[in-house]
Amino acid sequence: MNKKELIIGGAQLGYNYGSPKYNKKIKKNDIKKILLKAKRYDISRIDTASRYKDSEKDIGSFLLNNKNHKFKIFSKLETIKTNKNGNQYLAQKLYKNFNKTLESLNIKKLECIFTHNIENFFSKKKFFLNFFSSLIKKKYTEGFGVSIYTPNELYKSLKIKNISYIQMPMNILDNRWNISKIKKTKNKNTKIYVRSIFLRGLLFLDDKYWPNWFKNKIKLKKK
Repeated sequence: MNKKELIIGGAQLGYNYGSPKYNKKIKKNDIKKILLKAKRYDISRIDTASRYKDSEKDIGSFLLNNKNHKFKIFSKLETIKTNKNGNQYLAQKLYKNFNKTLESLNIKKLECIFTHNIENFFSKKKFFLNFFSSLIKKKYTEGFGVSIYTPNELYKSLKIKNISYIQMPMNILDNRWNISKIKKTKNKNTKIYVRSIFLRGLLFLDDKYWPNWFKNKIKLKKK
């Protein structure tokens, strides 16, 4: 695997997140250690979101105080109700959200901006595509993407023209995904990144920490 393709997940950098055993926000000093070590190993990408509480702000604080360490940042827009507001209002809210993200991160440009809610995106797809296109033209981002959860959402997203990235959950226990179909359907210019590859850390923990909705969890853990 090319280490340059690895991305540091930013949720736990901002708030209590993760497995039942380690469900705590990472301290600011430890964030610094993690990001410095990442650069030593040639890992230079971070995924965050405005929804992740202090994540953008703490990453931005690191970037401000360590200007020699450049990272490519992926972030996600906040979810905005699209059924009650006109396009002008939505555009103002999204630009405000996007500018706040850049300000918090102490950067002028994102590697990619995602929608955090795929239903939000498809409810006004044309509007969102125009919004993303304007950000790319103004060179505020290199591209746009969507964050999805189900195979149906994935195949709908793969039909979107000019989409740069699709982010999806995948791990060794998740057998919902048809890899050959994804490869056949995927546009060559669209990159797919997977998240939750260790199931929020559960795959490293004793089965006593696994939720009860896992059937035969002891047998499953051994397998």
